[in-house]
Amino acid sequence: MAFWKSRPIQDGGKNGKSVSSLALSNSFLGARSKEQERYHFDELADLIIYSHEVGIKKPDRRIFALACQRLGVRPEEMVLLDDFEPNVAAAQEFSIQAILFRETSQAIAELRAWLQSAAVE
Repeated sequence: MAFWKSRPIQDGGKNGKSVSSLALSNSFLGARSKEQERYHFDELADLIIYSHEVGIKKPDRRIFALACQRLGVRPEEMVLLDDFEPNVAAAQEFSIQAILFRETSQAIAELRAWLQSAAVE
């Protein structure tokens, strides 16, 4: 999952900063419909990029470039949360802030820290 600045942050948008979500999934044919039926990802993420639909998988840097292009943001404006170290390393090499998911509380704490830094920039 990647996040980028474009929707009001939880401070109610007082600082004029914003954040949205993007699901960036290494996937298989039919994943979009199956995951939509089961998890309703389109209700959880503002944009979803499925690797099988674009022909590029993480950790290929082209998928990060595609995400930036579709969002209209620079890599430095994003954070990636992923549970696979090579994906995190590739995102960091592309200048995306990346967090390796180990457990829920750790991921939430690191994402909150990023959101706070994004709100004060």
